[in-house]
Amino acid sequence: MKGRRGRNTRTGAPVRWIETRTTWEFDLIDMINALCSFHIRNRTEDTYADDPLPDSLSVRDIVRTVREETEHHGVNVWTWTESHHGMTDADARAWARGLILAVLPDLEI
Repeated sequence: MKGRRGRNTRTGAPVRWIETRTTWEFDLIDMINALCSFHIRNRTEDTYADDPLPDSLSVRDIVRTVREETEHHGVNVWTWTESHHGMTDADARAWARGLILAVLPDLEI
């Protein structure tokens, strides 16, 4: 935790706040489920043409998405598999796995 101080940009009044840091530990399966949760959970065959899945993502984008999905869904991030998303779960997992391993190849066991 780190204490900060500054000025309110609107009023100029002095302000103080804290910034907290949290350590996350995600394995490849956690990351696959979180990416699928974000990108596939609410898809249908009708939306594929209008909203194609990304071909690549940066490490920063992947980690941010995984963290946000985990914060939102908690241990239930895997529940994306219960939706009718118009593709097989295996295809969705293969897609996410490919994106992750393209930028984080050391996660491969």
